Amino acid sequence: MTAKEITLTSSAGVFSGNSLFIDSSFKEAKVTIKAVLKENPTVWKELTLYIKTTIVNEKLKTTDELLEEWKRKANEKKKKDVKANG
Repeated sequence: MTAKEITLTSSAGVFSGNSLFIDSSFKEAKVTIKAVLKENPTVWKELTLYIKTTIVNEKLKTTDELLEEWKRKANEKKKKDVKANG
């Protein structure tokens, strides 16, 4: 179903169509979402979504690091293919 058929509300954030956008400063453990059928408001569903609270401090690779890694892997594969066929 789409926003044309249902009304979506939540305890935090803003809906745009069927997507819920929550500010990164939100610190609560959960968000309650309610969906109501526009054609018949007596039909509704409410659910609670828990927010992941683990902070990942993993350093992401730069574009240059990724390109270098891909080139290295491609070269290794080529060498392996040559050995297998040669």
